[in-house]
Amino acid sequence: MEDSMPQAQMAAPEISIAGWRNAVAWVCAVLLGILFLSAGLWKLTDHLTMATLMVNALAPPKLSVAGAIGFGIAETFGGILLMIPRYRRWGALICGGLLVVFMGYMGWNYAALKGMDCSCFPILKRAIGPGFFWGDGAMLAMAILAGLWAKPSSGLKGAALLLAAVTAGARCYHRGRCAVLAPNRPNSALFLRP
Repeated sequence: MEDSMPQAQMAAPEISIAGWRNAVAWVCAVLLGILFLSAGLWKLTDHLTMATLMVNALAPPKLSVAGAIGFGIAETFGGILLMIPRYRRWGALICGGLLVVFMGYMGWNYAALKGMDCSCFPILKRAIGPGFFWGDGAMLAMAILAGLWAKPSSGLKGAALLLAAVTAGARCYHRGRCAVLAPNRPNSALFLRP
């Protein structure tokens, strides 16, 4: 009777390699995207505090405000790109590159900065030491996995428009001309002139 009737195979369910890679890429991209988005928005909304922290971390004082705003824009843009599947590889490249720059700078100045709060992310409070490099290394691995297992990025025009929107939002916030973003904020002489 069993020979004449089709029978279901009693084998273990297969897990597609592409399926679990996609899931890992999504988890890494979303977690890293949230982290970078929060760090970037923090730097953009409190750039003077971040500039002070950058000077404490031995950054040149003349470049600290521009550096805080520039890193804020780059981190916000990278975090947004990580969360959009179409741009995920580019977001992973930006965030991974920023992590390499941060680790390189902290490693170069390790003797002077050891034990100080890195103040890189508003959520994470951690001192510069071996744990800092392990943590940033883990985030770099997440960026690599998110970018490596994502589809190739496409649509340069859309990504450029996102960058323009993030930059315009930052400028609008700091200049106080956008009632939606900063209704009662006076004009700041520290940002670009019109």
